[in-house]
Amino acid sequence: MDDSKEIGVPGELMKAFIVAYEAFLKDPEIPKEKRRIENYDIGLSQEGEYYMVFLAPTRRPGEPMRPGGSTELGKAVRFKIRKKDYQVIDKLFYR
Repeated sequence: MDDSKEIGVPGELMKAFIVAYEAFLKDPEIPKEKRRIENYDIGLSQEGEYYMVFLAPTRRPGEPMRPGGSTELGKAVRFKIRKKDYQVIDKLFYR
């Protein structure tokens, strides 16, 4: 039995993710060891003139939840990307 699933992502949202991901990789507030994308769940949405890209870190087995969504593996962050030019206009760390 084939249990593979295809997930469609509109190109505009994927481009917003790429812009946010590039900013994520360069952000000095995120420790280098917490920049591994495989340690995150990604959320994408739209709000009016903006795309929102959420990076929610996963937890190690048995790791308790910390305030603000930070884990041993990552740091929760949301990027706000302007639709007209794909510029990061806001970044919010969850604390």
